[in-house]
Amino acid sequence: SLKAIAQFRPDRPDFFERGQEQLEQEIDLLHQQLPNSIPVLDVDVDMLQWSAVVLREGEAAVWMPQGITSHETKTVESVDGNVDFDVIATTSSLGRFVVAFSGENDSFADVAPDELLNRVQNRIVGDQTGFGAVDIQTITVNDSPGREFTLQNDDEVISFRVLLVNGQLYVMAVSQPQGEEN
Repeated sequence: SLKAIAQFRPDRPDFFERGQEQLEQEIDLLHQQLPNSIPVLDVDVDMLQWSAVVLREGEAAVWMPQGITSHETKTVESVDGNVDFDVIATTSSLGRFVVAFSGENDSFADVAPDELLNRVQNRIVGDQTGFGAVDIQTITVNDSPGREFTLQNDDEVISFRVLLVNGQLYVMAVSQPQGEEN
């Protein structure tokens, strides 16, 4: 059996003496030792930091960038009655990230999933005055039906994903200035 042994290696600098310099040297050494065909992960510390957001009542978790976070309940009127959404939003230097979910709603069972998703999509598009829909797709995630669509105007792009999962609606959206979509 092979055992790992920790030992002093005089060919490696002491991190506490030369921290940042050592890290850069080790990365350079790694680049030299790897064949060119293997991609190396470079981390840009100026990029966003992401955090897991757990939606206990929605029984889900999503990754959202760190930033100014808000949490609210929003009631949306629909032809089938009011639908309450729990909404969590994060605003960062790159845009606004939103996740919302509804509680289980008995009226959802009375409507075909495709029709319900069309109604939600039409409501969202109708609420965004001055935006045009540029891409609309029907999707399925883990056997749950959904829609992905993008709205844009001259200044902003908003991408939406709406899913119907076990009688609950989930809405995820990202709003970014025009030309900065990732």
